[in-house]
Amino acid sequence: MVFRILAPSILVAVALLDTASAQVMVTLPAGSTATDVTPDGLIVVGNASGGGFIWRWKQDPQPTLVAGGSIVAVSDDGSVVAGNVIDPSNNKQTAAIWTQAGGWHMLGGLPGGSCDFLLSSAYDISGDGTTVVGLGWSGCSGRGFRWTAATGMQELQNLANGGNRCSAISGDGSMMGGFAQGTFNRTPAYWTPNLAGFVLDPNFQGEVYGFSENGTLSVGTLYQGSTQGVFEAFLRNNVTGAITNIGGIHSNWASAASDLSENGFVIVGFDYIGLSRQAWVWTAFDGIKTLDQRLIDLGITGAPQTYTCSAVSDDGNVIVGAAASGGFIVQLSGLVGPYGTGTPGCNGPAVLSGSPAPQVNTPNYTLSCTNAPPSSLGLWLITDTYNQAGTDTFGIGAKLHIDLFAATVLFTPNGTSDASGVGTAPVPIPNTPTLAGATFYAQVIWAWPVGSCTTNYPQPFGLSTSNGLAITIFP
Repeated sequence: MVFRILAPSILVAVALLDTASAQVMVTLPAGSTATDVTPDGLIVVGNASGGGFIWRWKQDPQPTLVAGGSIVAVSDDGSVVAGNVIDPSNNKQTAAIWTQAGGWHMLGGLPGGSCDFLLSSAYDISGDGTTVVGLGWSGCSGRGFRWTAATGMQELQNLANGGNRCSAISGDGSMMGGFAQGTFNRTPAYWTPNLAGFVLDPNFQGEVYGFSENGTLSVGTLYQGSTQGVFEAFLRNNVTGAITNIGGIHSNWASAASDLSENGFVIVGFDYIGLSRQAWVWTAFDGIKTLDQRLIDLGITGAPQTYTCSAVSDDGNVIVGAAASGGFIVQLSGLVGPYGTGTPGCNGPAVLSGSPAPQVNTPNYTLSCTNAPPSSLGLWLITDTYNQAGTDTFGIGAKLHIDLFAATVLFTPNGTSDASGVGTAPVPIPNTPTLAGATFYAQVIWAWPVGSCTTNYPQPFGLSTSNGLAITIFP
């Protein structure tokens, strides 16, 4: 593992522990915070003494300091950041974008003026860097806005009882979200690029904080339906409308989900009560745990207490936020792993796993599967898409956690089981740097011979399947 601390004066990383591992933690100076990370996990932005920073943290020895403003979000390629500056002509805070070539460019405000020293505030930016969303003012009434260079700053539809804010936009720009003033409090609100929007229910209390890149999933905090009597983190499928309660760490604290991986298998956020904060990471594999505990589980000791998680990379493995010592960057392997439950055979569902850690140039990476029929040849499949729920795609009595209709079948390794029903299949990972960050999905289908068992023989064709396995390749 690597635990690195950035010197406060020059922000240069110093390695303190074993550099060979895929687990990395970098802490930033006191008073700093990391606010966003690019989908590939390679560029981190945030704020420190003297302004914002943008850092290709695996490539450059130190960040690029961006004086004159604060940074809230970054485009997918890291070339454009959104943030806020003080307009010297009126001394009011104004939403802005920054590029290396052009520096800060102020985005102005909405018709109707400002509220005290606030004109507008940026909260997020689209993946291509062309669209910024945030909060504008009409007098002292808050309004959500969408800005592009072609349209300027436009007010989003004013929803519910007013007091709107747009806090997030999906990477592809197809969905925006935040809150409107509902019946009792803030209520989750969504908008589309045509500026029109909707609330789920004005009686719901909560707000939207983040989207998947393609806009199909969103996360935030919600009180309606809470099992603990407090605000709890939620995941919403924006296609079906289904809401999943993620919950929180502490039963008497509120919790909020701030971001998620593209496949929804990893969600990051924090619990809060009063001024106290505790960062957490939820995975589809093992649920919600504090980030501190996940670091300990991976053998990272001496790390500062983490307070909030702000953002996560698309593969779910690079997380940024704020800690007791300042901002942090964490890269964790092993967060995206088994998902779903297979179709039982004679001995129950087959359980699929892989080892060692899937890194570039790992010729001995091997898939392993238990509860297989003894001395049998399985159909081992590796694809580029997944089916998280698991469905009987072909009506053969076996659930598939890979989407064979949409997928490209990348690899079908030969794998057999031994006399005890443990199957293995070699999947050598080549020394191809471009594989780093890619995620693949594996599953095994087994055929049980007739008469293998009398009480639990799988019907109708004697087929059983394993769980799905998401395999993320690390550098």
